[in-house]
Amino acid sequence: FRDRIFELKSSRGSRLSRSTQNIYLVPVRSFLKFCHKRDFEKDLLSPEKIELIKPDPRDVSGLNLEELNRLRNPVGMAKSTKNSEIIGARDRAIVEMLFSTGLRISELCALNRENVNLRTREFSLQGKGKKIRTVFLTEQAVEFLENYLDLRTDNFSPFFLDRKSTRLNSSHTDISRMP
Repeated sequence: FRDRIFELKSSRGSRLSRSTQNIYLVPVRSFLKFCHKRDFEKDLLSPEKIELIKPDPRDVSGLNLEELNRLRNPVGMAKSTKNSEIIGARDRAIVEMLFSTGLRISELCALNRENVNLRTREFSLQGKGKKIRTVFLTEQAVEFLENYLDLRTDNFSPFFLDRKSTRLNSSHTDISRMP
């Protein structure tokens, strides 16, 4: 069975990945465990003898310093307006928050102004599994966040607003609703 799985090809004609091959092996192991618990055939193969294939190592190289600096400081906007200045400051703050804190996108989108204490450089949030955790900000993140907040003239609660909401006299829209 394992040899047959190894020979299978994906729709693109390449061999199945190791994780996909394991997807086929896990139910076989589960079925054998079920049979052993129910004392079916004593001559069945032991489930422990079906070893899963070690997954391919993941690439965790991340960004190099040059790539990070390009994200932090995007090159030129079409026209320099108050709105584009706010958008640029917001984008730099978002990149720095994601990079320096390890926040998930959904956690970043859920942030409100009252959640973040820039003076103490920390905030708490509810992450995966409804666990509360404290996140600490770097000095550079605080600098970018303060710059962004200084440019905003609204009193909206969400920390990051989408492009439409950064215009003066616009209605409230938070970044979590961005397409």
